[in-house]
Amino acid sequence: MQEHLEDQFLNQWGDLGLKLEKMFVENPALRPKAYAKAVVIATQKTSILFAIAQGLYAKVATVKLNDAEIESFIDVCPPFRASCYAVLGSWFDQTRKYPPPKKLVGRNDHMMAAYLPYCERFVTRDTRQTTRLKEIAKETQINCDVRYYDEYVASFDVVEPQQNKKPRTRR
Repeated sequence: MQEHLEDQFLNQWGDLGLKLEKMFVENPALRPKAYAKAVVIATQKTSILFAIAQGLYAKVATVKLNDAEIESFIDVCPPFRASCYAVLGSWFDQTRKYPPPKKLVGRNDHMMAAYLPYCERFVTRDTRQTTRLKEIAKETQINCDVRYYDEYVASFDVVEPQQNKKPRTRR
């Protein structure tokens, strides 16, 4: 089941990737080369972010929101905003190069973005997930320090106890 969901998540942009590839071949300057550039594209006139938000919202709600309402919901609900930007990350990964690379940030890695608003620090051992969640936190203005596990562990100063030394006393 989990494997099926992962495949479905990674392949959801396949048809769009084919269509965009034709446009990118004709005009390479349009292809976003960084996640931040994809965010700029998705939040301008194209309404890609709103379409993503509408799709996520529709999975759990019985009422369809218009663009102004969905924008308000994105603004007031940081976990939803982070989830939308996570799906946007998948869109970026799948459409920046055709065919997309095999090693991409996966579904579960992206969906962890919903937890960023609840954390002061998020630690992961996956380098791709670390990079993407840092990008999401920055773009969504969520104050969360995303760290790679080894970097997190290295941040601790460990002091070895001194053996067989008595504390000095003053006379």
